[in-house]
Amino acid sequence: MEYWYGESDDHINISMKYNGKHTWTLTVTVAKTAKPIYYIYHAVDAAGNWAEESKEEYMIYLEDEVPPTFSVGDVPTKVKAGEKVTLTATATDNVAIDRVWVEYWFGEGEHKGVEMVLEESLYTCEILVPENFTGTMHLIFHIEDEGGNWVSSAQYNITVTAEKKKPAPQYALIGVVAGIAAVAVVSVLLLLRRKKHRREEEE
Repeated sequence: MEYWYGESDDHINISMKYNGKHTWTLTVTVAKTAKPIYYIYHAVDAAGNWAEESKEEYMIYLEDEVPPTFSVGDVPTKVKAGEKVTLTATATDNVAIDRVWVEYWFGEGEHKGVEMVLEESLYTCEILVPENFTGTMHLIFHIEDEGGNWVSSAQYNITVTAEKKKPAPQYALIGVVAGIAAVAVVSVLLLLRRKKHRREEEE
């Protein structure tokens, strides 16, 4: 027998026990999950000929009224426009976490959502702050378990300030100074030349 849960690629294959009179049995301890279990029966005879039934689905109804618990990592209080905000959170459940996501919006703008990705034991995501926005960015974390129970965090507010303009490169400033100096030298030379020309005319 081959079976698996939900859309998982982790298929389990296990042999059934022969009880005589062409009867085979197998007892499966169902995992704590609200995902459906799918199974396929396979059979092979002594000559190596295989046969199998079509996939069957068995819905698992899990009585889970315990909501998940979570902890939000450090959330910055100030960022600059154009920066990426990195967010982290941890979440646990008596059965299994289904998903963790962040609801966010800028000022009075449209509410959007981004899924947090589980990396080892930490959920993470990044949100890019628009370059032309200044004001307040708002965040709410949401966590849902496989039993349909979910909880939300308090609202977080982040102040977004304008990105400071970078000062002109030093080499550009040097070029400007050199240009001014060159103009000054040329002006002095022209002035001296005019004075010399006047003296020659007077003589």
